[in-house]
Amino acid sequence: MKLRRTLLSIGLALSVVGPAGAASLPEQLDLARQDGDRLAQTEIIQRILHVEPANRELREDLANLWLEIEDYDRAEKTVQDEALVSPSLRTRVLARVLYSRDGKKDEAIALLADFHNKTPDDLAVTRQLAESMAATGQFQPLVTLLDQAPGVNSDAPLLITRAEARRSLLDFKGALDDFAAAGKIGSEDSAVVSRRPAFERLAEAQNHITAASAVLEKNPTDAAALLSRAYWYLYSGFGATLAKADAEAARQAEPAFISARLLYALAAHSSGALSAENARKDLLVDVSKPMPAWKNLDLIFRDDGVLKKQPRDAKTLAARAFQLNDIQQYFLAEGDADAAIALAPTDATARVEKIYALVKRKEYEPAASEFRKLESGKPPAAKLASAASYLTDAAFAEARFEIALDYINRAIKAQPKPQYYKQRAAVLQRLNRGAEADADLAQAGALQKKASR
Repeated sequence: MKLRRTLLSIGLALSVVGPAGAASLPEQLDLARQDGDRLAQTEIIQRILHVEPANRELREDLANLWLEIEDYDRAEKTVQDEALVSPSLRTRVLARVLYSRDGKKDEAIALLADFHNKTPDDLAVTRQLAESMAATGQFQPLVTLLDQAPGVNSDAPLLITRAEARRSLLDFKGALDDFAAAGKIGSEDSAVVSRRPAFERLAEAQNHITAASAVLEKNPTDAAALLSRAYWYLYSGFGATLAKADAEAARQAEPAFISARLLYALAAHSSGALSAENARKDLLVDVSKPMPAWKNLDLIFRDDGVLKKQPRDAKTLAARAFQLNDIQQYFLAEGDADAAIALAPTDATARVEKIYALVKRKEYEPAASEFRKLESGKPPAAKLASAASYLTDAAFAEARFEIALDYINRAIKAQPKPQYYKQRAAVLQRLNRGAEADADLAQAGALQKKASR
């Protein structure tokens, strides 16, 4: 590419004096376009226009190049002479200059709209007007514009623009219909390909929203349907306000349901109605964590239902703590674990879940204290090993390798599993005990091989 640009520069110089064999300006322009060299293109086109001022195609190319490199003054100057440019090009360039250089977005949109009203079949103006409306959040006028403008239904990018506007207006069915139509016109169009994952996600959500809505038409307080619709509104990425309303209704129907509280906090935060600090302080929900998978939320909802009937069911409280830990809601998990321990102090499962939640929140000393309580109760070997493994990770993360070694030794003593030997090998390597680490890795391999027989 450097060689080509060098030759291009030589060609530009030679074209001034015009010796035999020098590349013509159109040939030089082709080379510049192949290289994607915008500055070279502007220089060459200006030379050609000096000879052919009425070449509208090149003048349009030049104006667009100036816009691409954000030289709005030169773009404006290029279309200054109305006799040398088409009305469409002049309108589009002046609107872009108003919008981007001068910050006069309303005036730019008005200029485009006025031209569109006079020449509604000019798709280039329609496209720029639609894009400007979308960028300024004028979604309903945009949809109205594209519903009425000729040629939209055979133009994939414009259908995508309308689909996205309808999605922002929460008209999910209309959005999906437009996207499907765009896909039929140009399945490999870049606008279609780049948006396909988002619209596939929306389609998945819409199926569940439709099903939940059908249930709610018959029973508006059905907590399961409210939570399902809230979840899928939130999942769509565009229905946070609707999700908040449904989750709030679910909370009113079932005030003790953790699933409703969790979804409400996530939706309210996503819609801007609840700060992360207040979500944590008032609801014990960490909104910085990823949105849970539906299967996890459904399991929590099922545990909610059991606890509604049997609020002192320690086993179900511990099970819900496990699910909450699994979706990284450690404060809620600790609360359930504490409730289970209060009902059944010797319940090893609940205490292990509490240790896990504390470790994940980097509350290492309280976690160590809980481990001692667990150990003194002589729990099942698997529970003790799991808890010791969690504390091994915690100590390792703080570079407290001797403490980590002590915990992992306890895990292996309780349950000599391959994963624990590998974990100890990592600790031993940090303690510069390579030979012992290698031995642990060999032992892990031997146990895995034995288990696979």
